[in-house]
Amino acid sequence: MTRRSRIWIGVTLLTVLVLNYAMISIPLAKRRASMQKRAGAIIVSKNADDDYVLDIFRKELALADRRMAIINSVSISFAVIILSWTIFGLIIRKRK
Repeated sequence: MTRRSRIWIGVTLLTVLVLNYAMISIPLAKRRASMQKRAGAIIVSKNADDDYVLDIFRKELALADRRMAIINSVSISFAVIILSWTIFGLIIRKRK
């Protein structure tokens, strides 16, 4: 594989990874911010039924946090794999 093709494939894979990450994480982050805002409004009004709703919001926030952690770790792992494949391939190709 030539140097140019290895760089091209690496850049393409990283671009696809960034686009997929943006498509998944941006709506999830917006949803989480919206839930936090609604939970803050409920805490201010504090009624008897609000404890149940707050519990649901806390569970949803925990689920959103878990999903973001998974997305972040998978994206970082793939980025490291793609970058190392590209860089090590260029180094090995340069030595030959």
